[in-house]
Amino acid sequence: MKVTVCFGRTRVVVPCGDGNMKVFSLIQQAVTRYKKAIAKVRGAGSGARDQYGASRSGEGSEGEKSGLPRRAAGAGPRAAGG
Repeated sequence: MKVTVCFGRTRVVVPCGDGNMKVFSLIQQAVTRYKKAIAKVRGAGSGARDQYGASRSGEGSEGEKSGLPRRAAGAGPRAAGG
């Protein structure tokens, strides 16, 4: 079984075995694969940019305009309480 996780326009496929994978583990795998995919795309471009696409001179980029929410360092995924 595999699950497709969407990060804006970027999609990553996460294999989850027979379906007994915990959601937290699936999220961790998806984020890891997303970061690898973004690094490949951004590495192909020119200019000095950080991992989020911002230039090192402090200018913004398309990465900041993606509409994805920003989280504080150390903030993990949140589950709906119930």
